[in-house]
Amino acid sequence: MADTKTNRNDIDSYLYINHKMMTLCPDVTAIMDIPVPTADLPAPAGHNRVTRLPKPGARTLFSCSLVGPFMQQPLSQRGQKRQQAILEAATETFLQHGYEGTTLNMIIARAGGSRRSLYDYFGDKQGLFSAVIRYHTDKLVEDVRAIDVTGMPAREGLTVLARNFVFALLEPVNLELYRLLITQAPAFPELARSAYLAGPALLLNELEKYLDHLQRQGQLPASLPTPHTARQFLGMVKAEFQLCALLSPERMPPDSAIDAHIGDCVALLLDNR
Repeated sequence: MADTKTNRNDIDSYLYINHKMMTLCPDVTAIMDIPVPTADLPAPAGHNRVTRLPKPGARTLFSCSLVGPFMQQPLSQRGQKRQQAILEAATETFLQHGYEGTTLNMIIARAGGSRRSLYDYFGDKQGLFSAVIRYHTDKLVEDVRAIDVTGMPAREGLTVLARNFVFALLEPVNLELYRLLITQAPAFPELARSAYLAGPALLLNELEKYLDHLQRQGQLPASLPTPHTARQFLGMVKAEFQLCALLSPERMPPDSAIDAHIGDCVALLLDNR
């Protein structure tokens, strides 16, 4: 009976947190296209409020931190560093031991601090795993967005975007988190969906807007873009590199070959050759 009660509380906490995150983060809600209930939900035991805590200057979809009952104010600089240390320790531990093999004690031993702090920042193991995936999804998007390409010639801008995209996918931590998320997706379907919407789907949408911008500037062939051009271009530049890195890393081509491949893809788009 105790296990049943615990599971019910976990479900109530999950629903409450997601409701609060959608209520206080309309940017996430809009992208995920999830209706927000008009009636507020009562907070289950152990949860009090959710506070928006964006990184300074960051354009992030995941700028909401789940804050426990003792965290009534935005985090101090020390608190932000503490939270970051827990995220980094959790990332390393989940990648080393997998989700099932990871315990909160392992993460605390690596990060330092107390179990109380971890619960205050992330709630529990499930909340911490979700935060890790969301943090790295957001970071991948930021890496692709690192350079503003709107003022560049089409060839240069598309090459920069494609290169940032491909090499961000091939970062070792992103490869291993992708592997981990795929294995855990059945247990975390909403997390998997939100990671897709805030990562690949968002990048696809932004590329579509950039291609429209290039068309308005007269820098694309008259027949482009079609409704499929952005997806075709991302698929073309990505090729099989991610799968190769995951399944047969010894066969990965050098960076120079990947750069040459990207250049050919850009030429194919712009020159139809």
